[in-house]
Amino acid sequence: MAETKIELPNVFDIPEFLMLNYMLETANATYTLAELELYHHGETHEDPYVHGNKMQKEYCKWYFHKKSDNGKYTNGTFRGVDMTFGDGKAFTGVLIRSIVDAKTGTQVEGSCKVVNQILKDCNTTSIQELVAEMTKTNPTLDIFTPTINGFRLVKIEKALEKKIYLSTRVGLPPHDTDAHKKYISMNYRYLDLANAKFKNNKKEIVRSLHLAGITPAEIMTLTSTRKGDFERWIDYSNATA
Repeated sequence: MAETKIELPNVFDIPEFLMLNYMLETANATYTLAELELYHHGETHEDPYVHGNKMQKEYCKWYFHKKSDNGKYTNGTFRGVDMTFGDGKAFTGVLIRSIVDAKTGTQVEGSCKVVNQILKDCNTTSIQELVAEMTKTNPTLDIFTPTINGFRLVKIEKALEKKIYLSTRVGLPPHDTDAHKKYISMNYRYLDLANAKFKNNKKEIVRSLHLAGITPAEIMTLTSTRKGDFERWIDYSNATA
């Protein structure tokens, strides 16, 4: 029987819970969730980087990024897919940024590349075609419901035992408002550094781990960072902290 609901009191615990307890399944493969980003806009947490799409107000749904509520799906490097955890009022999306093939260990890094891999696995050429196929057996786009093309989230029998690390999110454009300045520096990027390596914003990962009090040796091992790069990036972070 498919899982129907995830109940956690704190929205900020959702990404780590997903990474430890669920996997992404497609028609051709099963993937661990190696990198997620949280986007939440509510009454007391007004993150300006949240899309604010009406789908993000819904609970446990697939939201393929759109230009507007009723607009076209985004293309190219702007492609992305969220798992939504809204409560009817607040907007909450967990963006899938990286996945790792559970069988081969192959990593797919980048939100647009994750979508492209899903399309490839499900033998579809566009998001519109994929969603049309999904809704034949899953009209509400529930993340746990099996679809005709095999795309869904599946619960792991035994929770994974691994540490999830935090860093700042990738590719957010800076703006000269207090809200943008506040939320661009939030550690809402969740990373499985034990089983995946990341190229995007690597410097910011190193900086975040350093600020969290992790030792230089451990940081260099976790991120496969050379000593010279580590020292240069930390000097940079100290100068701009």
